[in-house]
Amino acid sequence: MNRTVWRLLAASLASLAFPHAGAEASRGTCQCDGILDWNDPSFGKCDWWGDVHITKSWRSPDVFDFQGYGVYSYASTTKCGGDFEMQLFQCPYSRNGNAVAIGVAVKVNNGDVVVVANDTVFNADVSADTMEDLKKGVSIVSDDKCVRLNVNTKLYRRAPTLLHNGNLRVIQEALTNEGICGAPTFGGEFVAPDGPDMLFPEEMFKEMCGFCEDQTGVSVPGCTPAGGGDPVISPGCDFLQLRPSKEFVDCAGDQDPVLEEAKADGENCVAYVRLQKQTSCSEFCTEKGSTCEMAIDQPNGQKCVASVSSLSEIDTSKINCDAKGFRDLICVCKKPDNPAPGPTPEEACAEQTDFSVQDAANLCREKADFLQGVVYPGTGASPDAILKEAFLRACILDVCSAAPEDREEVAENAADQDPSDPPVEPSTTTTTTTAPAVVGDELYVFGFTPYVGSSSPFQPQGVVEVESLPDGTTRLSWSLTGLDPACSSQCNQANCCGVHIHEGKSCKIPAGAHFWDSASISQDPWLSVKYDSSTDPANLLSKEVKTGLSNEDVLGRTVVIHDATGARIACGIIEPSTTTVFEKYPNYGGGLPLTAGGVKVESDDTTQKLSWLFTHGLDPRCDESTCTAANCCGVHIHEGMTCSDADAIGGHYWNKDAHSEDPWKNVRYVIQGSMPSAVNDIMVTTGYGAEDINGRAVVVHDYDGARIGCAIIELPVVETPVEGDDLYVFDFSPYPGSSSPYQPQGVVEVKSTEDDNTVLSWSLTGLDPGCSSPCSQTNCCGIHIHEGTSCAEDAGPHHWNGHDEDPWLSVKYDSSGDPANVLSMEVHTHLTRSDVLGRTLVIHDKTGARIACGIIEDGRSCMV
Repeated sequence: MNRTVWRLLAASLASLAFPHAGAEASRGTCQCDGILDWNDPSFGKCDWWGDVHITKSWRSPDVFDFQGYGVYSYASTTKCGGDFEMQLFQCPYSRNGNAVAIGVAVKVNNGDVVVVANDTVFNADVSADTMEDLKKGVSIVSDDKCVRLNVNTKLYRRAPTLLHNGNLRVIQEALTNEGICGAPTFGGEFVAPDGPDMLFPEEMFKEMCGFCEDQTGVSVPGCTPAGGGDPVISPGCDFLQLRPSKEFVDCAGDQDPVLEEAKADGENCVAYVRLQKQTSCSEFCTEKGSTCEMAIDQPNGQKCVASVSSLSEIDTSKINCDAKGFRDLICVCKKPDNPAPGPTPEEACAEQTDFSVQDAANLCREKADFLQGVVYPGTGASPDAILKEAFLRACILDVCSAAPEDREEVAENAADQDPSDPPVEPSTTTTTTTAPAVVGDELYVFGFTPYVGSSSPFQPQGVVEVESLPDGTTRLSWSLTGLDPACSSQCNQANCCGVHIHEGKSCKIPAGAHFWDSASISQDPWLSVKYDSSTDPANLLSKEVKTGLSNEDVLGRTVVIHDATGARIACGIIEPSTTTVFEKYPNYGGGLPLTAGGVKVESDDTTQKLSWLFTHGLDPRCDESTCTAANCCGVHIHEGMTCSDADAIGGHYWNKDAHSEDPWKNVRYVIQGSMPSAVNDIMVTTGYGAEDINGRAVVVHDYDGARIGCAIIELPVVETPVEGDDLYVFDFSPYPGSSSPYQPQGVVEVKSTEDDNTVLSWSLTGLDPGCSSPCSQTNCCGIHIHEGTSCAEDAGPHHWNGHDEDPWLSVKYDSSGDPANVLSMEVHTHLTRSDVLGRTLVIHDKTGARIACGIIEDGRSCMV
């Protein structure tokens, strides 16, 4: 999955490539090479995670939440690390006032800047490296080893769909009281985008602003709202958003000089409040965790405008903090030391109708072993208890703030923050790293068929994305419909509600067992992988499974979907996309992140069939509502054969001589609930065939019809069958002259190996029940290839090549199960594929009599 949400042009980062001159001189006595342990007491610690919780810092108090929106400086020092500073870009997470870090910028080594955005690390030398493992993340270490930072990424469904956790270590002698990690008050730690202290490059900052507003609907402080106008929230005034019991407006603009004077150079926040003659500004500010400094009247019908020309003109005998006789006033609240503490767990859980504080606490304890036995509210019985109780409180807050489908992922993120564990060290990345990490290519299951032998009423459809990471992790994303509705609640049976990769490579025969590298991983990793059918479609953005497998291992394997009882109900084959990785459309200047996903294009002589799954970058306005702009929310094949030249991409591609009306105008994607967004088998008659569309551009549009993403169609090459291509027997008829009461049906797969052996797999019903126990008669219970080429006449003797003993005599079925399934049985026939193609396959009963016959045929699809 290409999750690089922000991509930078080289020019955007060129300004960050500061020289290294003087780096050695700056070290002075800062030499920390000999300290290997990140948790060595020589380091000051600042650890943050989730909806930003600081669970260790060198500030007092050292544990707190900071939910400020925008860019804030978290730590800085000029004593070691070569003039070090770390800034976080924080974006809203829920309506409760939570925030998460979606970007980290670090200045180190006298001018080098490293930016972590999503799963990508941008270096000062304009290289972009992708994290090999999101959980391990990336480590940024100063040359003197006295500043160390580990940043990792967690993906989830609720906007903005990701967050960063981090562990910062700074040698004790270099600690300062600057930044969120050390400052006694936070109001001055906001970083203005147009100031000299901003570390995020201008273009990246703008893209992150657009991404945050697009995902959450909130323009954070420092960002220009997409529609223009004043910002919605003033820097450091996030506390006003808490406990919104009264209608108010944050007077975030600077148009009124009196209100600017009241802000006292950023010490105060100013808000227009509807008091309704029932309350006062003092009560309003107190409710927000602040104190009232003054009240200001405003002209009738206006909000953030003072009725006086200076603060000295206010008649404080009438207009003051305690006045209650006003319908509305402008309240001036002093910024608290922590202006963005966020909600309490009780406030967050109160927003949930079906999920309590206790439910959240139980889930946190279930997912995080180190929280077992920890109580909430805490008792503070010991320093260790206080620390773990703070973690449990933070986990409860995060879980109750999460969307229901994200709760387990959010609790697992808390489990990854065990304070007794040092940061998980990946291959260390410093500002001089240039070699990009290897990333997995995406594979897909673009459709499902009923599992062989299943009579389930549920018919799952949708798309599953499969990505193999270099550390042996398999990452799944899916958007599925038609699932078992009973999987909307917890299940306990083996394989219940599962979406699993299996050993098999065909959906026409049993798929075999779960597939993983059992030599390196002892426990089956698939047992915990389940879908949640409480929404339709059921969407999962990221589920990581430690399988030890690569793309080569999983390509062509089966993905099986189970119902609530654990029964197998649907099967699909893992295959590549038929398009290249999506790129940003040339000259696109909107705020949507890079389109990410896969499209499968199939074609006959005149019609194309499209299936797709997109995991990022679609326009959230393209929901169930109808769009009216030309090309709105479209996924279309265009004339051009490039994604680098907007003029050359051209318009929609169809045969205008054969069809007068554009067949693409109603082909659209729909976001149902959340990403991912998937569709199966949209048919578009263009009048062109596979050779015509191969190499053309696929273009994705936003709600307004603007072109936002582009990829090139790369259809697979149709090859002449070679040895090893699978053959099948799909149908059986009674053997000529047989009067047997048994009528076998099912499918047999026939493979020819490189060393000319024959491998059979089968799933059969209607067999002789006497074959449920051993038999000794010649050919009893047999499934054998014979020399004949027709089932209308005698099939002849067994077919094999060589002077050895007949290899078919030991090949037997077992009818104790219905269907009778065999995943793989190898027979030493010395036959090639061409030797068995068109031959007969005969099924025998327990006496050895021939009772059924089928023809071996090529089962491959002819559609490109």
